[in-house]
Amino acid sequence: MGVETSRPEDNSGESGQIPMRLKDLTSEQSISVPCPTCGVATGKQCVLLSGGLRSEPHVDRKIHAAEAIEIQIWADRPDH
Repeated sequence: MGVETSRPEDNSGESGQIPMRLKDLTSEQSISVPCPTCGVATGKQCVLLSGGLRSEPHVDRKIHAAEAIEIQIWADRPDH
């Protein structure tokens, strides 16, 4: 997929690909999927091993959220 973490967008990928950068995710988008790391449900804040709340979602969760957004963007395209 076109998920990028910090590299600037280049033209070497698939033509018409719209990459979603992790740093561009809003807080709401980041928690729009369940967390594969700590297991919290959609819409809930990630937790630490000690049980406290994390200030940021786990990286894997952000990646899954970006992928879900990309899939939705492609599904909503009129030519698909």
